This record gives sequence, structure tokens and C-alpha cells, in this order.
Amino acid sequence: MKKIFSVFVASLYLFGADYYYMNGDKRVDLTPMPQKETALRGLKNIMTFKNPAGQEIAIPDKIIVKFKTLDNTGDYLNLYDLKVLKKLRGGVYLLGAKSPKAAIEAANALNDAPDIMYAQPDIIKKRHLR
Repeated sequence: MKKIFSVFVASLYLFGADYYYMNGDKRVDLTPMPQKETALRGLKNIMTFKNPAGQEIAIPDKIIVKFKTLDNTGDYLNLYDLKVLKKLRGGVYLLGAKSPKAAIEAANALNDAPDIMYAQPDIIKKRHLR
């Protein structure tokens, strides 16, 4: 009985992860999809999901962050083990994480930080031809 319970708990941990990101004040839940062995936009470290609208999206190991001030930037980078990949316009930065899961978790945590205007994963949407 203990073995069955242990396997159940382990499967919840592995497969029952709660994936979401914040879009402003709105929580966007994500449904994990089977991972493919394809490189998208030259990226190899990505996870694929379906959003609530049923669109297939991919999330790499990157996040987009807009800082209100740059005073504590280094603290946030160290705390969430992030690195600056590129400085974009207007105080927006592309940051790299160790994995797509780490990027989602860091973006959600940073989105609540007082020095951050917004933070969300670098979402790649599949294009549909009309």
C-alpha cells in the first residue's frame, strides 16, 4: 500500500504540475502537451502547451521583463538564477533561465515584485494561415 501511495504522489509531482503565466493581472492556465524533439526558431530547450483558447504555444528558457527601476536588478537575477541575454527598448530585457519550467516560475514570481512592471515567459505562438 505504501508503494502505491508513493508512486501516486510521485506521479502528481511529475505530471500534475500547475503551469500558468500572468498576463497583467490575469492568470493564463497552460495545459502541457507531449514534448517534441524538434527545434523551434533554433531553440532546443522548449516546452509546448495549449492555452485556454486551444492554441498551441511554446515556451523556451527565456522571459521578458520590464523593470520600473534598475536598482535591484542584480538581486533579482541572482535570486532566480537568470542572466541578461539582450536589452530591448524602454527598460525591457530578455532574460535567460536554466529551463522553460524555471523561466515560467521566475516570470510568475517577478510579476509580483514591486520593482517589476511586468514579467512573462517569451511565448512563441504557432502561426495560422487564413
